Amino acid sequence: VIQDGGLLVFGDNKDGSRNITLRTHYILIQDGGALHIGAEKCRYKSKATITLYGKSDEGESMPIFGKKFIGVEAGGTLELHGARKTSWTLLARTLNSSGLPFGS
Repeated sequence: VIQDGGLLVFGDNKDGSRNITLRTHYILIQDGGALHIGAEKCRYKSKATITLYGKSDEGESMPIFGKKFIGVEAGGTLELHGARKTSWTLLARTLNSSGLPFGS
């Protein structure tokens, strides 16, 4: 749980070789807590991995979120800024309005 002004920041370096792995059952960010992996003007270049481990029936269930989650409640901040990638593409040919056949 990250709260009450708590701050978790994944540090990076210029060449993007500072890979970080965080293993946890869950992450709950609330009441002034924040998790930052990069920033809009300073994007995270390295590899960041968050692994939610444990069995699905293990541990206490949290209201709204369940047992395995990355959750943000009122007053919490989650910022994830990695390398910019193209979020669209150009089609090689026209696509019918009905779309692609099922399973394509």
